[in-house]
Amino acid sequence: MTVQNLRPKTYAKAIEAIGYASIKNNAFRNRYWEVNDSSILTKLIQDTGRFAEHYASDLFIGWKEIDAYISNGTDFSHTWYFGIREMGVDSAMFINSHLKDKQYTDDYYRKIYRLTADVSDDKTQITLTLVEVG
Repeated sequence: MTVQNLRPKTYAKAIEAIGYASIKNNAFRNRYWEVNDSSILTKLIQDTGRFAEHYASDLFIGWKEIDAYISNGTDFSHTWYFGIREMGVDSAMFINSHLKDKQYTDDYYRKIYRLTADVSDDKTQITLTLVEVG
């Protein structure tokens, strides 16, 4: 089992944010996404604070990559994972290693979220979608 095989929880309500490409100083190399991702980040902060008893700030290690993706106007779709556990927040690589290791029980991760960034074919719109998976 890998994190990519996890499906949205039946009760999970997706949080979505739609944004558009912008350019600073009329230079394409200064492209970025203009998207209000606060409802997505709010949900991750709330659940990390609730379920990670230590090292909750690990969330922001992963969020730096997403912030760079948005700030750089990256024009390809991408997916990230956040595995919230008692001792912090893991990325897809660590979640995968824990899912393959038989010593971890089903309750090792208190929550696992998938954040998908879908870029439109014409590279002018982005849709961020956060959903709990398991």
